Amino acid sequence: MLSLLARRLLLSLPTLAGVLVVVFLLLYVAPGDPVQAMVGERADPATMARLRAELRLDDPLPAQFLHYASGVLHGDLGRSYVTNRPIISDIAERFPRTLLLATAAMLLATISGVTIGVLAAVRPHGWFDRLALATTYLGISFPVYWIGLLLILLFAVTLRWLPASGYGRIEFLILPALTLGSRSIAYLA
Repeated sequence: MLSLLARRLLLSLPTLAGVLVVVFLLLYVAPGDPVQAMVGERADPATMARLRAELRLDDPLPAQFLHYASGVLHGDLGRSYVTNRPIISDIAERFPRTLLLATAAMLLATISGVTIGVLAAVRPHGWFDRLALATTYLGISFPVYWIGLLLILLFAVTLRWLPASGYGRIEFLILPALTLGSRSIAYLA
């Protein structure tokens, strides 16, 4: 068992290295100039050159990648262009909310999907089975963001039962969890 785990860990290293290379190259070929985005359009060339040197964007591409990979391996993901804080701090601040949303969506998907599947299986070809089948087809077919927009339109804008956005009480969690879990509900059912 321990050898299997060790072998799996060793096999994951090339995958992680590939992901690191792909992410770096995607950031490199992305449109726009990060220095221009940081300083704005009216910055003088000297400020832009100084910032490029600080960020090592004037280094050759292999040197930039080595600096990037070294930072990632040491847990330094850089600074955010938007908040000017370390990215790891921004991730740590938002991770508990993300974990709460993912847990709520999985719990909702498991309970709802299994319940709908069992109720539909009680009477095959009955009215509930057909309704569940049609609903699950729609749940699988629609993109998740579209379901989210429809849920906001119905429950937040039209009926005013739930808030459209925010964080805090349980009612702020219902629409995002339902949106995120909708596809899983359909698959499980």
